[in-house]
Amino acid sequence: MTLDQLPQNTPAQITGFTDDQQNAYPLSVLGVTPGATVTHLNTAPLGDPIQVRVINTYLSIRKQDASQIRVAIL
Repeated sequence: MTLDQLPQNTPAQITGFTDDQQNAYPLSVLGVTPGATVTHLNTAPLGDPIQVRVINTYLSIRKQDASQIRVAIL
């Protein structure tokens, strides 16, 4: 499952990135790294971006970028 598919208010663990590693580094600087806990909090009215909490940091991530992050529900 990818982060954009994660139901709201469901905690998950980041397991890695999809094959397209182009956006992996900028996200990893923000704490989006394998092993981190992430929760999908809200979605903008038009569906993009989504608000997530990674550890204790709140981020707004484009849906396109969220589709590159693999997660496993805890």
